[in-house]
Amino acid sequence: MVKLDPNNPVSLNFRAHAALVEVDQGRLSVSDRARRLRQAKEDLEHAAQLDPSDKFCGMTLIDLHLADGEVNEAHEAFERIAPFLDDAERLSQDVAINAQPERDEQCRRALTKLCATQSENASLYYNAFARARAW
Repeated sequence: MVKLDPNNPVSLNFRAHAALVEVDQGRLSVSDRARRLRQAKEDLEHAAQLDPSDKFCGMTLIDLHLADGEVNEAHEAFERIAPFLDDAERLSQDVAINAQPERDEQCRRALTKLCATQSENASLYYNAFARARAW
């Protein structure tokens, strides 16, 4: 799909998702895993430039940056997608980005605000608490 339309964010998201599924299956060598993760990030960055409102792209990119310890890059991705997220989604991502010892107060504030929101998506709360608990 990307070869047919390299500037289509949906195509880029599909290719990034395929790379991430391949990585999650655990059958890749270390170098292939790193290459596929790098390709997924590049595809998602390109898709985010084309469509900043794409929630899958923005939130996945934040998770990938955080997994690699790239907090500044995660924060930049968050700033791009935040205007397009509802309160619970935004606060959940805010908790994830600030779940570090040096950002303890920001994390607590976001978590407190998240607890006061209502969302049918329980995974937002679960993931935020898991991230906060992990640090």
